[in-house]
Amino acid sequence: MVCTKSLKGQPIEALDGLIGHINDLYFDDSIWTVRYLAVKTGNWLSGRTVLLVPNVLAAEWHGESGVPVSLTKEEIWNSPDIDTAQPISRAFEQELHQHYGWLPYWGIGVAPPPLLEIAPSDQQQQHAEDHGDPHLCCANDVLGYKLIAQDGSSGQLQDLVIHEEDASVRYLAFHLPTVLRGKTVLVRPSCITAFDFVARTISSPLTCHEIEASPEYEGAGSATSASQ
Repeated sequence: MVCTKSLKGQPIEALDGLIGHINDLYFDDSIWTVRYLAVKTGNWLSGRTVLLVPNVLAAEWHGESGVPVSLTKEEIWNSPDIDTAQPISRAFEQELHQHYGWLPYWGIGVAPPPLLEIAPSDQQQQHAEDHGDPHLCCANDVLGYKLIAQDGSSGQLQDLVIHEEDASVRYLAFHLPTVLRGKTVLVRPSCITAFDFVARTISSPLTCHEIEASPEYEGAGSATSASQ
């Protein structure tokens, strides 16, 4: 497993050379999977940021000189521009997937059903077309969000732990306040009910005591011991 903080800054190695480094990632908070890695390119691409899907990465997400991808520099050079300061619109995603020949994850039979099966309304569908998928979260943006337990505030989001084989977010790592021993613990996504992007909070039905009793986090290598 890998964590977002260990991925950030890692060089990206195309089939014909290094092209930049990982700057961020986008994940879907309805089914907890990584949708895109945001790659900040070097001067070769005039400092552009491009998006890549996890399927183009090698299984281990690392290599001797960088994170290897099954794309050439030219393919990435010709990819559509992305403004990471704006929401990722569905129109942009369609253009991106068409450029690379990727199968859209929003297509029939591509993505598994969400944890909470809620059919989107026509208004929600139109919002996704115009402004992007409301479940598409930027990791850099949500790190630091406060965890709101059933009986009060209980720490801040410090990291996301990702399984390399399927790009799923397996755990969220929360740093607890000093009154809860000041440690960092792992919480499964199934124990998260909602993100509030205005209040910058994450809600959970767990109690502060249950969160404190969660497996302690010391790095990506310890994540497999979590059993919550």
